Amino acid sequence: MSFSDTLGVIGIVLAVIGLVYAVYQAREKKRLEEYVRSQAWYIYSKANNVTGIAQAGLGAYKQAHAQNLNTQVLELMAKTDAFGQDLFKETIRQIQLAEPEFTHSQIDVWVSDGKLDEDHAALFKALCVSSTAPND
Repeated sequence: MSFSDTLGVIGIVLAVIGLVYAVYQAREKKRLEEYVRSQAWYIYSKANNVTGIAQAGLGAYKQAHAQNLNTQVLELMAKTDAFGQDLFKETIRQIQLAEPEFTHSQIDVWVSDGKLDEDHAALFKALCVSSTAPND
């Protein structure tokens, strides 16, 4: 076997190894994207629960102590609610980044599928890149 034949065989072997590695990396990238998308929706759900509980706690405190509100407690609970709302909006942005399609029509599909509450759709649609809503 000549030197050029040996180089040719080495080149073919490296090409096959490179192709196999590229396929492997593509599969791993897809798995990672699916994981990130799943996590974004999970965190959105948990942030939604936290904000609901914070708001319910604030309301219950105001009702139970209407005659004797502690302004420091009230301020801390209001800040908790505000930070929770900020976190909730950030989770929507994470979904925007993770989803392959983030359009008005896709958001409507999520609502109709029950993946997204109708009252949250406006928050999602506000992050759509397109400046116009689809025709209804």
